[in-house]
Amino acid sequence: SKPTFPCMDIVKNSESKEFIQDLQTYGFFCLNTLDSIETCEDKFLTYKKLKNAGVPTPKTSVITSSSMNKLKDKVDAVGGSFPLIIKITKGTQGIGVAQIDSMISLKSVLQAIFALVPKADILIQEKINSDYDLRIHVMYNGFERMTSGLDGFEIIGCMRRNQLKGDFRSNYSLGSTAEKGNLTQEQEKIAKMAAKATGCRWCGVDLIISATTKQPYVIEVNSSPGTKGITTETGDDVVG
Repeated sequence: SKPTFPCMDIVKNSESKEFIQDLQTYGFFCLNTLDSIETCEDKFLTYKKLKNAGVPTPKTSVITSSSMNKLKDKVDAVGGSFPLIIKITKGTQGIGVAQIDSMISLKSVLQAIFALVPKADILIQEKINSDYDLRIHVMYNGFERMTSGLDGFEIIGCMRRNQLKGDFRSNYSLGSTAEKGNLTQEQEKIAKMAAKATGCRWCGVDLIISATTKQPYVIEVNSSPGTKGITTETGDDVVG
């Protein structure tokens, strides 16, 4: 039998989730497991796993409608200054991500979100100034159970995505320009650590480099990474 590569759509309903769980139970090889997909679908869960694994990631806090009275504490937890970034925990392709420039704006945006979705979980993150990000495709080379170290992980592609003009995002799906990316040994190690932390055998790790400190930060791990941009812009045959 051929390996199964479930995409993120399987977490949209319980029937498809149960189907993938059954495949895993019966011994089918799933390139990414249901657990790893659900981890990447929830940005706060991703953040916690990255942090616990020692992967550098922006300071993050979660806000719910019941914690609006603690908003200043939440902002202080991510550095206490503006601008900052807010994210819907299950947004994709740059959608559901916004930059907020003041406490007044933060309050009004959150009030609007919670009026529409009272049980929403919203992340706030410190803003790391960077002119581009790196989408790094990482694969675990092997069908066996993952080993304890990073030896089984390989970098199979890297794309530099330049920031959109007049925007702070750099998603290729939103129209950013892209080119071949080059990684340092430290950046390669961080990308592999992020893949291992989320349990993904094939994923896209998004890495930004601080314009001031040059420190790399993982901002997202995608368990169903797009391949069109990285294939056409860099020539990296990640699917092959």
